This record gives sequence, C-alpha cells and structure tokens, in this order.
Amino acid sequence: MRCKQSLVFEGDSKYIVERKCGPPLAKDIYQDSSLLVNNFDIPYGVASDVYEVWTYQQSPNEFLYEVLFQNGRVIAISANRSF
Repeated sequence: MRCKQSLVFEGDSKYIVERKCGPPLAKDIYQDSSLLVNNFDIPYGVASDVYEVWTYQQSPNEFLYEVLFQNGRVIAISANRSF
C-alpha cells in the first residue's frame, strides 16, 4: 500500500504504518483465543492473538485499504474500490 511517498509492507509494525500513513479512518480490534492441549488431549492453557483492522483512504476516488495486524504487525493488506 502506498501512503504519500512511502510504502507499507507485511511485517511493518503499527507504529511504522501510522508514521508512514497517519492515523487510520477506522480501527477495529478483536481477539481470537484457542485452547492449548498436550499430546494426551489434556487442556493446559489458552493462546490468544489480538487482531486489528485499520482502514485507510487517501481520497474519495482512491481505493479503500484495509490493513490487518496480528499482534502488532501487518499480516495482510487488501484494497477495494469505495464507489
């Protein structure tokens, strides 16, 4: 994704993305949890990941970009026409 004169890449941190692109139009945050089990199928804990989706649009005629973060790092970028 291009922001001004910079590019955003998978692996970039939230700090880097905000520095390159400014604040997003919207932020959605959710958490995914899964049960950890040992080799005998006995539960021993819970693993959780925090996901955020940041939405960007440079101008009304530009693509609407969604940047997906997992645990603070970009894991996917998608683009959709907004009109």
